[in-house]
Amino acid sequence: MGNHRDAAAPGRTNAEDRGQQLASHLPSGNPLASRFLGAIRALQYYERWREGAEQLLTMWLSGAPASVETQIRNQMLRQGFETWSRGAREILAMYALEGDPLRALSKFSPPVDVLHVYAQPRAPEFLSAQETFAREHPWYSVHRLEGVSQFPTLKAPDETAAVIGEFIR
Repeated sequence: MGNHRDAAAPGRTNAEDRGQQLASHLPSGNPLASRFLGAIRALQYYERWREGAEQLLTMWLSGAPASVETQIRNQMLRQGFETWSRGAREILAMYALEGDPLRALSKFSPPVDVLHVYAQPRAPEFLSAQETFAREHPWYSVHRLEGVSQFPTLKAPDETAAVIGEFIR
């Protein structure tokens, strides 16, 4: 029997439980994925969803202006357990089905040109993993902006627009 459960957790299906179990064991090219997926998994439990949401918001809003952080934090936390857990279930199901986003993009045939424009995380190992992937996949490119939050269009709209404009030319 091992870790397999015949009955789903309350409010969830067996497929959702299996998806979460699979997603918890997936390798990822993202050196920060375990932190992200840990927060996503916490959203599945009523007792821990707020902790998971706070972890995600802290990751996404790190360095954002106080007014932006307050507004987004208030709007996002207003959503509650049902909305956060539904989103988490979908993310975990896609990780279980397709692997991490870069693996999922690698499955497109023919490949499509992809530009990943981001500002956070600032961790050098994240950018290094993205650049390594780009060298190995000519259809993929990455550009890290100088913005300080997960929302570069708020902090660096001109740079964001210029990078995207260059990509589509």
